[in-house]
Amino acid sequence: MDIIKNVDLREALMDIAKQNTLYNLENDLQVSLELMERALKIDNALEKDFIWVSYPSGIDCYVEHEAFLFDTRGYNGILYHCEGAEREPKLAYTVEVTAKKDGSIFGNIFEMDIKKYTEHLKSHVLRPNTVRLYTQDVRDTSKQIVMPLDEFNKRYPFDLPKAVFWRYKTADQTSLHHAINKSWDMRWDSPKSCRIWEHTNKLGDRRLEFHANKMVKEINRLKEPNTHDKQNFAVSLDACIANNFMPEQLSRLLDKIPYKNAAFAVQKGQSSMKLVVPKNEVLQLRQQRDDKSKKSEKPSVLATLDANEKKSNSQFSTGKDSPNKDVLTKNKKGMEL
Repeated sequence: MDIIKNVDLREALMDIAKQNTLYNLENDLQVSLELMERALKIDNALEKDFIWVSYPSGIDCYVEHEAFLFDTRGYNGILYHCEGAEREPKLAYTVEVTAKKDGSIFGNIFEMDIKKYTEHLKSHVLRPNTVRLYTQDVRDTSKQIVMPLDEFNKRYPFDLPKAVFWRYKTADQTSLHHAINKSWDMRWDSPKSCRIWEHTNKLGDRRLEFHANKMVKEINRLKEPNTHDKQNFAVSLDACIANNFMPEQLSRLLDKIPYKNAAFAVQKGQSSMKLVVPKNEVLQLRQQRDDKSKKSEKPSVLATLDANEKKSNSQFSTGKDSPNKDVLTKNKKGMEL
């Protein structure tokens, strides 16, 4: 996993998001940066670590420590993105905010395996029991209000004191710190330091591979050709691809498809663009995979023993000094007489 150290977060996160987010990019990124800038004003190290996720229709940003609390926005959001990682490409990162210099927010960006992180999250999730409300001046701890979660839920949203934002808290701070420390260890486990342009150069190709693999899986789910003439397999392109990919990107996407004569087309009477593949190519590739799978299959233990027994019997029955079956039968009959 890559780590980009001590970078201007506005520039770096924008470069990453451009590789994957097609809608609401500017607005959602600004919301993320406002959360990070506010964290610098709070005298709490836990407030300065975020989970940041880019997906085709937007960007989400969660305070990491709150994500370990059950049924919070962070916890539910990360689980949602993990479940959707097979439907659409997700770029997930841990962002550490470190300083503000000359009006810019600086920090470290750690690439994240969202599935592995979600497993960690589920195994360490805690129940919140209080809520801390922050007033306009987030530095003034005397004006912060802490109330039981049940009271907060009863008074939300109209009967609450005027507050800028709030954080869910748990009484089990020891377990929370243990979970966060383990998360910290995960992202520092053999990270590969690189520059932002080195990282973003990989992302465009990964996105193409994601969509190519997704369409191939959809074709493989089809049992027979599904075009009107029954001569081709066809699957629809995601709307985000059809509406936003330039011809050059579509051409590069085709290069990732393992069929020589695959093409993108808008079929008569339909508005969506489809990937169309001749049935012969699909069936031929399936046959090759089946043949390769059969060759790689190891015989079962019983089959091996049975084969060895047959081989041994064959060798015994064909030996020069060994009596054949008929002789043995006759001798047996003779003994019975």
